[in-house]
Amino acid sequence: MSARVVVLDRDGTIVEDRHYIRNPDDIIFLPGAIEGLKQIQEKGYPLYLVSNQSGVGRGLITEKEFQAVHKRFLELCTQNGIAFEEIAYCFHAPEESCPCRKPAPGLAPREFHGQKILWSESFVAGDHEPDLGLAASLGAKPCLVKTGKGPITLQKPLPQGTQVFETILEFSDFLPRIKT
Repeated sequence: MSARVVVLDRDGTIVEDRHYIRNPDDIIFLPGAIEGLKQIQEKGYPLYLVSNQSGVGRGLITEKEFQAVHKRFLELCTQNGIAFEEIAYCFHAPEESCPCRKPAPGLAPREFHGQKILWSESFVAGDHEPDLGLAASLGAKPCLVKTGKGPITLQKPLPQGTQVFETILEFSDFLPRIKT
């Protein structure tokens, strides 16, 4: 058996991109994001989050600030019935060429409850080039949302097969239900 999953970016995709969020009160979900995440789950997709957070590695955010923001993000997700299978962050700066920093696949999940992930039937959704690059490196379906850095990303060539959506809610409407 193989599993199909959805891998998402956080800042600019699910929550407002506040440029290195250091205050938990600055976690603000984008319009329709909560509803969209719930719908993705209801359609049978496990949720994964992979996010570059180089502000920590660059010293722009302390580890304590990052942990407080992450804790608040999780609290808000839980309060709204959203459960991520796994959340992974890369703290390295782009110039460090870290194998876990998107677009590299180092933080992507390898399996879901013992099932190999079928990347050709899975989706990576985000607002920025590294998100689309992660999809390409995994062989997943790339999906761009026009929130956050989406408008800037649209000005550049997109990987072949990229689907473009206004929001995560619109992306969730597009997803087919997993047949069980």
